[in-house]
Amino acid sequence: MKSLRLARHAAAGMAFLFAASGEAAASAESGWQAYLDGDYETATTELRREAARGDAAALYYLGVLQTHGYGLARDFAAAAESFRQAAEQGHGDAAFALGFLYYNGFGEGPDSVARDFGKAAPWLSLAAEQGNLTAQALLAKMYNEGLGVARDEATAFTHALSAAKGGNADAQYLAGYILGQRLHAASDWTEAYKWFLITAEKGYPGARENLAILEERLNVREIDEAKKAAAAFKVER
Repeated sequence: MKSLRLARHAAAGMAFLFAASGEAAASAESGWQAYLDGDYETATTELRREAARGDAAALYYLGVLQTHGYGLARDFAAAAESFRQAAEQGHGDAAFALGFLYYNGFGEGPDSVARDFGKAAPWLSLAAEQGNLTAQALLAKMYNEGLGVARDEATAFTHALSAAKGGNADAQYLAGYILGQRLHAASDWTEAYKWFLITAEKGYPGARENLAILEERLNVREIDEAKKAAAAFKVER
């Protein structure tokens, strides 16, 4: 039986990572608005002031500036510390940002953050618990491959399925891969075909190859069932 292809994609860039948060407290709003207006000097001054007071949103936004180098020198290590302080207060975006920094590793020298899957895992877990789809998808990959955590297919699939239902293409592909790797389970293969069909329509690399492999295992009725399920799929919000 042919093996399915497990896609390996480069991690998303920082521009994808750091978007405006919906969690900004009133005390951080003016600083963040200054950042959006391109007034990085004012943004840095106001966010540093509020961050020194322990405001979680200000700490998160300060980390964004430190990561991008807007209004101050780029410093990934300092950004990680800002994100950590915010994440410890339960700030989901900061938890994801910190986990993402550790997952990928950024920079060189004393201002860098080294890749460390073990350190990434708890912060991504915190973000995943708050519904962050990308965090769920990354955790699914980590548990599926044993990156910084003990390999656990069941946990990997739980995270992948949750993010897949939310529309994350990486998670949809991985959910299909995990299901398709199971032996002698036509229902799993039918569900796998559904996820690969959904990702193939998005142009996801490897999806059409895996569809062809599954077509050798499934009968016409099962393929038709998978196609109907794919057509009826709606993202869960």
